Amino acid sequence: MQTDSLSELRPLAMGELIDRSARLWRAQLKPLFQIFLGFELLVYAAIKGYRVAIRIWFPLVEGGMRLADAIQNDSREVARQFILAGLAGLPVLVLYLIIAWLAAIAGARFVLREYLGEPSSPPECIRFVVGHLGRAMRVLLLCLLIGLAMGFAFMAPGALLAILGTIGTAASSRTSAVVLLLLLGMLLAMGGAFLCFLWYLLRFLLIAPVVAAEELGAIQALKRSRELISGSIGPGLMNRVRIRAAVLLAVLGMVLIVVTSIGSVPAVVVTLAYTAPWDPARSDPTAVPQLLLVPAELFQIGVQALFSPLYVIFASLFYVDMRVRREGLDLQLKLDRTYPRAA
Repeated sequence: MQTDSLSELRPLAMGELIDRSARLWRAQLKPLFQIFLGFELLVYAAIKGYRVAIRIWFPLVEGGMRLADAIQNDSREVARQFILAGLAGLPVLVLYLIIAWLAAIAGARFVLREYLGEPSSPPECIRFVVGHLGRAMRVLLLCLLIGLAMGFAFMAPGALLAILGTIGTAASSRTSAVVLLLLLGMLLAMGGAFLCFLWYLLRFLLIAPVVAAEELGAIQALKRSRELISGSIGPGLMNRVRIRAAVLLAVLGMVLIVVTSIGSVPAVVVTLAYTAPWDPARSDPTAVPQLLLVPAELFQIGVQALFSPLYVIFASLFYVDMRVRREGLDLQLKLDRTYPRAA
């Protein structure tokens, strides 16, 4: 769906944002799939390589009877393998974050240009990401640092209570009050982590469209995204921008969870059929044949590449809607096309 007429560019109601996101996704399904499939395959290759490394060097991490025997006979080796596997997974996690971030920028670039009636293509969007790689990495680094700081702030009260409860338990003061303190601390820490996750989603909802559409430095891009997602667009609770975004994200999130879960069914069925986790005496994580597992995993990757653009489309349209409401973007574009500037 290309916006052939800028008369369609106007402030949108909440339902219209979801509706236009779905329409644009259906209209541009093939190019969006092409963009996201490449990034999804890179992620899959990294994770698959990590799993192979785990199977070769840290087999206890996969679980099964070997892990159960090692826990009883060689607990130090269990601890060593789990620690090293965790450390080896950090680069994979970083690579995943980078690839997901670049995919979001490329997708937002394509969506914004198509929605605003400008020519675009998957190769052009990839070239844009490569040409702005340094700026994109600086923005991502700042986002992660801010997220880590906020995560510490959200989880600190619960973590402190859990530590106090753990100290009391270790000191053999296992009274009901100490146990309650430990449980309360753990619940507060998990609740803090969840709230931090929601805060992060809302705070940086528009950062990919900002990077894709505006030539700003890293710090300026962060400030810009904060300005667009803050404040109110009218009276009433539902006109608070973050409340409005949270409600729409909840609806979109439920849809994405359902469809991506369906995509994972073949891989789950194959894994359960061969590993038999319900029978500890027969459980063997290495028994799954890769000739069956890899196609099932690739099917899951395809489903993710098919539906993941919905989130980027929504964020991009929300970005445009905020600029239309607050800056008169629709009027600016109409003037630019009616009276084009001299070269």
